[in-house]
Amino acid sequence: MSNAANREEIVRKFLGSKVFDFNAFGKFVAENGASIASASESEFGFVVGNRFIRYCIPPVVEVEQGINPAAIRNEVTGR
Repeated sequence: MSNAANREEIVRKFLGSKVFDFNAFGKFVAENGASIASASESEFGFVVGNRFIRYCIPPVVEVEQGINPAAIRNEVTGR
C-alpha cells in the first residue's frame, strides 16, 4: 500500500470513528470566531486547513471578561 493510500485510509478511519465532532466545532467557530479573531490578546485561536485543525485554549482558570477557557475546552472536546 502506498503512503498516499495509507494516509487516505487513516483519514477515512478517523472520520468514521466520529472522534471529532465537526458540528460542535463548527458551532463554536460560528458563535465565537469573530470575537476570537478580533481579540487584542492571543489567548485563544484556531486554524483550519486542508489537512489539519489546530486550536489553542490555554489551561487557565479564568481570563478577562468572564470567559472560562476550561468550560469552552470542555464544550469543544466533550470532556
